[in-house]
Amino acid sequence: MDIRKNRFRPGERYKIFFAKNNPNNEMIHICLIIDDDQVVYKKISKEKHRLSYHIGSVYYFELLQAGGVIKKAG
Repeated sequence: MDIRKNRFRPGERYKIFFAKNNPNNEMIHICLIIDDDQVVYKKISKEKHRLSYHIGSVYYFELLQAGGVIKKAG
């Protein structure tokens, strides 16, 4: 997969949805891309109304996108 074709951009929101009632479903907000291979994002917790910041690999998000698990939030 071409990294530049499916670029995640800071400021975009995404919904990660595995299955109904799955505890790993989440809403995230991309904050920053570091060195074209790390993503700083915040998780938005529905239950506790809290934000938490995380760092993940761009490759991980591209795999989620290829599998149809992550989609832009509308």
